[in-house]
Amino acid sequence: MNYVRYFTKISMARKPSITRSLVGILLESPPTMISMATGMPNATLFPVEEASFKLQNGTTLTMSNTEMQRVQQYSETQGFPELIKWLGDLQEYSHNVSALNRSGDQKIKIALTSGSQDGLSKVSAMLINFAREIR
Repeated sequence: MNYVRYFTKISMARKPSITRSLVGILLESPPTMISMATGMPNATLFPVEEASFKLQNGTTLTMSNTEMQRVQQYSETQGFPELIKWLGDLQEYSHNVSALNRSGDQKIKIALTSGSQDGLSKVSAMLINFAREIR
């Protein structure tokens, strides 16, 4: 279903950030490229080298130095691509709903937010025209 008809004028007027769109290009560029555009910090200077997490069932998850460098670096605005794919796979496995393999009006996008209030605020700004009465 196409939900664009429900978007507010403010939401429809939003444009992607040119600076943020360059991050995707930089992530795919060779390591020898020196960018004069956006800052991509030297990954060897990141403070966390590796991490281990012990789950309640006793399983230990470990993130290597390479993985830690990847997660501490700037990423696409939509969120960490591997996490979005994992969440799409989880959605399909848990609810038998293919979130990422649809097209057109049936395409489902996963939005990552910094918390529930941030997500609710963004959805409200997208759908509620504050100049009009809600019935």
